[in-house]
Parts: sequence; structure tokens; C-alpha cells
Amino acid sequence: MAVQELLKILVVPPPMEKRSAYTAIAYSLVYGASLRKMFDAQSNEFISIVVDIQNRSATTRCQLKAQPGDKFENIFNSSTQHNGVRIKSNILECLDSVWGLQDFISDDRESIVHDVGLILKSVRAAGFYITSSGLSKYRAAWMANRNVDYAEISLLHGEANPDAAGVHYHHISSQQLQQIHDRYEQYIGHGIEELNQRAEHDGQSENVGSSVVMLDAKIPAIFNWLCARVASHRYSDPAEHHNLLTLLTDQVLRLSSGYRSVNHPWWRLNNVDLETGIMHISDKDSSVSSITGRIIILPEFCLAYLSAYLDYLRSSLYVSAYNTALRSHRNLVFENKRPVLFYIINGYPSSVRPRLNRDYMAELAALPPNWHRHYIRSALRRSGISGDLVDLWMGHDIAGSDPLHEFSGLSINDLRKISRVVNSTMEYRLRIPNSASVLGE
Repeated sequence: MAVQELLKILVVPPPMEKRSAYTAIAYSLVYGASLRKMFDAQSNEFISIVVDIQNRSATTRCQLKAQPGDKFENIFNSSTQHNGVRIKSNILECLDSVWGLQDFISDDRESIVHDVGLILKSVRAAGFYITSSGLSKYRAAWMANRNVDYAEISLLHGEANPDAAGVHYHHISSQQLQQIHDRYEQYIGHGIEELNQRAEHDGQSENVGSSVVMLDAKIPAIFNWLCARVASHRYSDPAEHHNLLTLLTDQVLRLSSGYRSVNHPWWRLNNVDLETGIMHISDKDSSVSSITGRIIILPEFCLAYLSAYLDYLRSSLYVSAYNTALRSHRNLVFENKRPVLFYIINGYPSSVRPRLNRDYMAELAALPPNWHRHYIRSALRRSGISGDLVDLWMGHDIAGSDPLHEFSGLSINDLRKISRVVNSTMEYRLRIPNSASVLGE
């Protein structure tokens, strides 16, 4: 294997004048750093890489969203690190103990680049093809081939990856990232005696990734608050009762499916099969004729909510008799010509919109509109669902791919597996009140 051949060269103590080149190659192989950026004086990455080499570690440098203010104290995990955490390298520590890594900030960069080229050329001469570009991409490719979540690869690499949309919604501990990196180092260093010494990393773990993944303990309070509001307006204010019931159903469905915060959610009734739970989601295009989107299997817990909401619409005297506009809109819902969920504003039907949801929830907390997506993606990964299946559920397909193509390794049965996990999460882990407790059978 080319990288192991390269490592065998690296463990041999080089001449002093070559050590900066050896250090640069080792860092690129271990952390996937670009050699071009490493020696680009105009690149901000140059100084940060020098600091990393001095610390014998690398920093996850993904840009994270700021934590929003809220009235609900400690609703999000406050230990999320906005400046990244350090990922230790056993290989770099071993090389440092063998011949001493070099700080190359003051060295002649042109000569280092030249020496790097000669070292890689010697590897190719031995029959192992490897380039500087391939060197920096090797770690990410190795992890992708072993089904490591693209979001976690992107967090480790510290750069925005257009193929890893899930990175913006993912929340993970630094200890888990360290374990992923350690498996990679164990693979490339296998059989090389000088790299067999295993350094003990400290047990401290911090959280990285999305800063708006809600704590499990806080989510039930949101739904209990909504359910209490629904019950309190059942007889006193039919319009407000309808709106709160719509909001509650909307929040349950968004949390279960990872539905994006868009206008006109759950476009028509014929988007879901109430018998099988198969639902077509098009949350990037709200047009009536859109055929783009993704398929999920709506969990039984959420199907019950949707069915209860539809039963309410059929039986509600207020919706059917208050005025012609409401009655007409209700009929159009069941003719698949209007969104299933709608608010009543000043006696007339109004689309469900993120702004209206935010206004209703403001009394409890200033929640970001996509908090559901942030939570459910991280919850599925914690439950052991692989990254590619989570991306399938979330609509985070790798560019140019069709996850349910006939030659794909994914299937509708994978969606059923995720659906069962989501159902268990909502019913047992989060203990969200079920539809019967809110609306009755």
C-alpha cells in the first residue's frame, strides 16, 4: 500500500535539512491537510497548520452557527465548542519521538516543496503511485469507503464539504471524533514497529458541530406546553384551539421527518399513504407540480397525530360552519387541492409559515426554525443509524446520487428501520404526549 510505503520512509530519521519536508508530508497524510495551502503564504491555513504541528495535533475548524438567545434556560448544549477541538495524532507523536518533527515557519518554503516532490517521487519509483493531492485526500477517502458519516469526516477535516450538508445539523463529542481518527491511524500504521507505541489521550470530551441541538430533557417540556395550551382553548376559543392543534401536529411531523422550515408544509393529503406511512416530502420546492424531494416512512406515532388532525377537520363544526371560506378550504384539503395544515387568522384560512410558528412559540422560547432537523439528525446517529441512512432520511444526498436507485445499496426497508427508531425516540426517549391524550380516540 502506497501510504504504508510512505510511512516506512518517514519513520527513518531523515537528514536535518529534510525534516521540514518530512514533517509536512506526515501532517498531510495524518490530517488530510493540503500541501498547496500549507506553503501558500497568502493562506490563513498556513499559520494554523504551523500551530497544529507545534502542538502535535490538529484542530477541527468548521464554522458553527451562533447559539440563539432564548427564554428557556439551558435549552441547548452549552458546551459546544465554536473554535473547534484538538484531535491528537499517535503517528505524529511517535515520529516526534523518533527523529523530532520540525516547525517550518521560518524555513525556505520553495526548498521544502522541492524536497516533498523528491520524497513522493521516490515512493512512485518503488511502484506505489501517490501524489501530493492524493496524499491530502487519502484520509477522507479511507473514511468514506468505510461508511464514516460524511458530516463527521467534514468536522474532522475542518473545511466545508459541499457533499456533507448534514454537517450543519450534526452534534458529536470530540471523543467520538478522536476514535474515528485513531482507527484511521491504526490502519495506515499497521505493521510498522516504530508506530506501535500508543499514546494515551486525555479522557476529556467536548461537543462539536451544531450548537442548536436541543437537550433531550427539554423537548418534552415544549410538547407538554403545547398540549396544555391546546386543552385550555378547546371550549373558550375555537380558532385559537385550531391554531394550536395545527402547530402541535406540525411540530410532531417536523421532528419525526426532519422537514425543513418552509411555507406550505405537508402540501397535499395525497403526499402520504395513511396505511403504509410512505410519505413524499418536497421541502425544497413548494410548487404543486413538483416531483422532486424524498421518501420517508412516517412513524406510527406521527401517523396517529396526522390521522387525528384529519378526523378533527372532518368533525369540527367551527371549521365547517363558521363561514364559507373555512368550509371551502376544508373541502379542498380533502380534495388534495390545499395543504393539510392551515391556520385560521381573522376567521380565514392561512398557510402555515415559519414566521407564524415562531410567533406562537415565542412565549416559550426563541427557537430556531430548523431545530427539529438539528435534533433528529444527531439523535439518529446516536442511535447507531449509519450516516448514509441518516442522509437518506434527511434529504442530504451526495451530489449527483440517487439513494434509492435500482443499483443502490439502500432500500425502503432501511427507511422502515429508521422509522422505528424515530418512533421509539419520540414515544419513549422524549415521552411526547400521544395524539389520543390530546384529542382522544
